[in-house]
Amino acid sequence: MELLTRPHSSQPPGRPAAAPSFRMPHCVPGRGRHWFLPLVLLAILLASGCGLQRTRLHPGPPSPGDWPTLGGNPANQGVSTDQRAPLVIDTLIWRRKVSAMAAAEPMVRDGFLYYGSADGHLEIHDAHSGARLARTDFKGPVTGILFDDSGFVVSTDQNERRIVWMRYNPFERRRDIRIPSSSVRPCRLDDGSMIVAAINGTLTRYDTLGNTLWTIETKAPITASPIRADSLILIPSGRNMVARRISDGSQVWSHQASGAILAAAALDDRAYFGSTDSLLYAVNLKTGSMEWFFATHGQIVVSPVIGRDRIYAGSNDYHVYALNMAKGDTIWSYDTGGPVTARPTLAGDILYVGTQLGELLLLNADTGALLKSFKLTDAAATPPIVANGRVYIADNNRRLHCFGPVPANQQ
Repeated sequence: MELLTRPHSSQPPGRPAAAPSFRMPHCVPGRGRHWFLPLVLLAILLASGCGLQRTRLHPGPPSPGDWPTLGGNPANQGVSTDQRAPLVIDTLIWRRKVSAMAAAEPMVRDGFLYYGSADGHLEIHDAHSGARLARTDFKGPVTGILFDDSGFVVSTDQNERRIVWMRYNPFERRRDIRIPSSSVRPCRLDDGSMIVAAINGTLTRYDTLGNTLWTIETKAPITASPIRADSLILIPSGRNMVARRISDGSQVWSHQASGAILAAAALDDRAYFGSTDSLLYAVNLKTGSMEWFFATHGQIVVSPVIGRDRIYAGSNDYHVYALNMAKGDTIWSYDTGGPVTARPTLAGDILYVGTQLGELLLLNADTGALLKSFKLTDAAATPPIVANGRVYIADNNRRLHCFGPVPANQQ
């Protein structure tokens, strides 16, 4: 793994510091030439309480403004926890080139941005400056990034086919698990265990040590990441949305659409998901029965956003729709100029939309009115991530963008 230190204020912006080395503290006088002197110095160092310069890439607990999981929360609702009103997004703060298009939704935690690419790189950037701090390589696309107390977990696709637990300091593999086929992004539960969904239909729950708690062999491929909804796990499986108990993996219900289901979200007593049949479904979480559906004129390939008592759905008919949560009635729609292939994000009263025309749109969540727009270098490749007063989005031109308020030194 390539490891760089976090930039210090004395360095030019965007330039990473040199790799950390063992440095003699100023409180220890002199230097010796004998082989045993470093051991003596280390003993003095520990006794005196002087500290070594260390790279800090170990995040603390997620802050209220972080984006630490898929869709911002375990139910994949697409709503930022950064609810300051209003967010001030005025300008491009920084833009960085990444190694390849994203294969996983970026994560933001404790000042760091984690980016998983289609060519097998996991990059860690300083979320404030955009400087790349570290990178580690895998043999296949990084399809998911999760966090635990001592490190992070990545799922990999194609050649590697592993779930890998990584330690923060030093950066190293703690353990890994070979899975039977490529996987979608795992779902982490409150107790630290995770549910891993292999594309071939194998569903497995692992504890924090990587031991198998249960495994299920389904008869249909798993087409999107599982999400948590209270005591259930929801698994998109071909044309079916399947609800299983987290405790033992047993099936509770299955709801069939007439097209493939590629994403889902949940809130309270309902699950919401779109399909390639151009419909958005709302089904009862307890029974799986359909409560309403909404028809668009294009395939729905991204999960809906749930917030402000509304459902926001993007469709390949070029539109984003705001729907009444109770019955699915249209409140407003907005023409984005191209298929909506990246999920929008809601933060406060603003809906952020990345478009195929290479724009980041800020829409009034109540009325659908366009508030602002910013240019990307190509079509949006990831959902907008709203975290700690900034918006992060990657495009198909391998560029990662950060938008936010005008810096104080430029006002």
